[in-house]
Amino acid sequence: MSGKVFLVLLSFLLIISFKQYAPGPPSLKSILSAYARADRLFYSTNNSPAKDSACMEGFKGVISEISSIHRSGFTDSLLYQANYKLGVMFDVLRDYSKATASYLQAMKYSSDPGELFSLNVLTGSGYYNLNNFDSASFFLLRAEESPGDRGSSEDRVRLYNTLGVLYYDNGNYLQSKKLFHAGTSPD
Repeated sequence: MSGKVFLVLLSFLLIISFKQYAPGPPSLKSILSAYARADRLFYSTNNSPAKDSACMEGFKGVISEISSIHRSGFTDSLLYQANYKLGVMFDVLRDYSKATASYLQAMKYSSDPGELFSLNVLTGSGYYNLNNFDSASFFLLRAEESPGDRGSSEDRVRLYNTLGVLYYDNGNYLQSKKLFHAGTSPD
């Protein structure tokens, strides 16, 4: 009987020793480190396709890794920043579909009215570039409804110029002219 117990125990130990352990979720420290690397590349002045690609992969990795840890207000802020900056990178590459998707994701993680104003403008512009005029109009008009102190002056100019082009394309030349004028007026 002792031989059978020994054999069972040995079998059990062998099975446990060969069992593969999945690595645990990444630590917040490693996610912050990855975000900092991507952020440095995002703000780098001497960009290259390789650096841009590394930056985008860094933000994608941060977004992916955060999904495997307990979310909090802090991680939501990281998700906002990573999605927003990823959207900007896609915008620069003229991949408006991915840029718009990133901006929509960033909207989920922000309640700041200024950030939401900017995201509505960027999303509306992205939809305009994708020839999806109904969605472009929806997001741009939602941004226009924001109080006048929301967003930067550049975002306001982009809003009115994109709305002006949208109205022009739809044959509403008078409204288009008013919006172009609003986009060039000083704050």
